[in-house]
Amino acid sequence: MMPYELFLAWRFLRAPRGRKAARWVTRIATFGIATGVGALIFALALANGFRDAVREKILRSADHLTLMRNDGGAINDWRALVARLQTLPGVRHAHATAYVGALVEGREAISPAVLRALDAKTEFEAEDPALVVGSLTAFHQEREPTPIIVGEKLAERIGAQVGDAVSLIVARGGTLDGLEPRMVTARVVGIFRSGLFEYDASWAYVPLNAAIEWTGTPTVIGLEVADPFDVAAVEDEVRRTLGPDFSAVTWQEANRPFFTALALERRLVALLIALLIGVAATNVFAALSLTVAERRAEIAMLRVMGASTASIHVIFIAQGLLIGCFGVALGAAGGLGACALGNRFGLIRLPADVYSISAVQLHPHTLDVFAASVVALIICLGASVGPARSAQSRRPAEVLRNE
Repeated sequence: MMPYELFLAWRFLRAPRGRKAARWVTRIATFGIATGVGALIFALALANGFRDAVREKILRSADHLTLMRNDGGAINDWRALVARLQTLPGVRHAHATAYVGALVEGREAISPAVLRALDAKTEFEAEDPALVVGSLTAFHQEREPTPIIVGEKLAERIGAQVGDAVSLIVARGGTLDGLEPRMVTARVVGIFRSGLFEYDASWAYVPLNAAIEWTGTPTVIGLEVADPFDVAAVEDEVRRTLGPDFSAVTWQEANRPFFTALALERRLVALLIALLIGVAATNVFAALSLTVAERRAEIAMLRVMGASTASIHVIFIAQGLLIGCFGVALGAAGGLGACALGNRFGLIRLPADVYSISAVQLHPHTLDVFAASVVALIICLGASVGPARSAQSRRPAEVLRNE
């Protein structure tokens, strides 16, 4: 059987037809809570989707763990070292690479670029860039002129297409005067799209043997691990294997400022919308205060019939929580529905040159929905305390005499 306090809270919430003011204030309060909860769920889903999209593209384009000598020198025994690292638990793939700064000149313009070296002998498909046009076969087999795969935005900037010849100006060390620029002719065999604007606008891939010819022995070894989110365990094993002469940088450490900024932005947005829910909860306070004023005779009769002050308090606390529950239910349905529509029709589009990615999928998490609901209910509970105390403090004799 339903407790009478909850039954009366439900009766007061429904409000007879004659009590229009209380009914409309209650509806406004419910709608305000629903709007705040829905907005909070949508905002958190947007933040999750943006973080997940960027993280996925970083994991697909960059090494999970990067190894270098502490002195920054060349790794002369890199082939044996790669074979040794390949046998470690948790390591899916190890490969030598190099990052070479260069100027790339096409038909229309010249642009700075980062040349990343790929080793054709590894035959590792996950290392290959996602091509828009072109052929990976040509990249791995051709030798003269040097094959190159350029980012989509970089290709647009310099006016390069598959089959075009481009000029590379790279810095070659080891001379008496330090760095010596070297002009190299390369042929575009592919154009890739990673989805990250920084990579697509400034990266290009060249064979590892060509990078070695230009700059010497590789200075970097990259690792692909089975579980990118547990890369720290592999890092510890690698450090024990290689000793103190090598330093290791995980993909999380390399991108820590970016993800820290995202986390801070997510918390700030959640806090601001939670404050909006708090503002909406003032309508709950108003609705309950109006109900207490309109129901003073009924409250007095309940006290005369034996209801305790605690029961009167519970009635109005329950009414505030009922308003919160209806608002949370409507808000959760609206927020999740908006996320589904946004994903279905691809409504979230961003300028890629500002946000790195051009489209975002909304990822609502169960924990976020639960947290938003709990926060809204706690705020509604807090807004109910004042009117509930006012109702229990009224003296039945005074109220009935004035009536």
